[in-house]
Amino acid sequence: MGKKGGKKKGKGGGKGKKNAGKKEDEMTLKEAILAFQIQVKEKSSEDLQFEIKGLKEKNKRFRERNARLCEEQQIHIKTLLRQAKEQEKELAQRQVYNSEHVEQALHGKWEAARREDKELDDLHLRIAEVDKELSNVGSQVEYWTDYKNIGSHEHATQIQILNSELEDMQRNFDDMCGHLKRQLDAAKCDVTMYMEHCMQEQQYLASEKAMEHLDAASVQEVHENEWLKNEAQIHREEERSLRKLLEELERENLESISELLDCKQEDLKISRNFYLTQFEDDEVLDDDNMLDMDLKQMSVYQPPSHDITTAIEARPMSAMQRAVEKRVFSLLQEQEENEEEGEKEWESEMVAQQVRDINVYEEKDFLHLGPLEIKLLCVHGESKPIHPIDATLQIVDGSKPDMVTRPRWPIDPPMIRSALENPPQIEPNSA
Repeated sequence: MGKKGGKKKGKGGGKGKKNAGKKEDEMTLKEAILAFQIQVKEKSSEDLQFEIKGLKEKNKRFRERNARLCEEQQIHIKTLLRQAKEQEKELAQRQVYNSEHVEQALHGKWEAARREDKELDDLHLRIAEVDKELSNVGSQVEYWTDYKNIGSHEHATQIQILNSELEDMQRNFDDMCGHLKRQLDAAKCDVTMYMEHCMQEQQYLASEKAMEHLDAASVQEVHENEWLKNEAQIHREEERSLRKLLEELERENLESISELLDCKQEDLKISRNFYLTQFEDDEVLDDDNMLDMDLKQMSVYQPPSHDITTAIEARPMSAMQRAVEKRVFSLLQEQEENEEEGEKEWESEMVAQQVRDINVYEEKDFLHLGPLEIKLLCVHGESKPIHPIDATLQIVDGSKPDMVTRPRWPIDPPMIRSALENPPQIEPNSA
């Protein structure tokens, strides 16, 4: 390259100067290409060196493995040689077999064959026994199957019959036990009654003997005491009967009051013909109304022994009726709590309450009602004092019950007349 450059320089010096800059540029490009190629070669050489290094390490490992394998090979060879020597020694020491040994082996085989034949015979015998047992089991299965299909029904019938007989026996046993128990109770009761009768006789005889030694005043007191006991029992029985009669009368009274109140309400509807003039001319009234109803169809005009159905529909209980029943039930409860103390006063209050209830609807009250209006009514009562029975009652003669002083009845005819003439004022309920 230097020679070429010299020749070119020698040939034309002027031209070389002109192209000096261009050549320098071209040389720089070539140098860059060469530098790049050098780098590539260096990179490839480094890769080759790295690969050579890896191959050397691999070769070293392979050499070490070959050395280790050679050592193991030597060890295995020694082991095989030792085993071969041992086998040779064993073969040298092994006994040589002759005809006797062969005969002994044949005898052993024959014995084994005989044992096998014997075991086979035993197995055949066992199989025969198992077949026999199987046939027996099959016959039992057939027997129980037949029993299930036929005999079980007969036995079930017999069991039912026996159960019914057992129930009959149990029932008879229970009846006998009950009869014996009743007889025992009756015998005990008879014995008790006989004992009580004997005790009473003994007490009576003892009391008679004791009364023989008493004075006349003490004897009179004893007789009066016995009479009082009898009178108390009679009064208790009369009280029970009167209470039952009173309950029946109260029930009938409540039914009558309820019927009267319902009829009074119906009368309010019927009385609206007095107020028809207060309607306007264009208003139309239904033809099927209470004006077309016959008053004789109401149950209040019918005898109590006949049940005649009316055209009046069943109405709910009015406020008055509920108040009356509530009041009556409350009074009954108070009567049960204070049986002896307030019985007669409670009856007087019930009479006054019934009188007020009967007169709750008067003709003058109808004038205060509006046209075609049904107003609910309420009753305002007032509490009355309870008059206790006078405890200072004297018995004049114990043998004559009519001589006993009795309390005066608190309600007299003037009181009833005043209650009827001046009934309580009834105010319409605002509801």
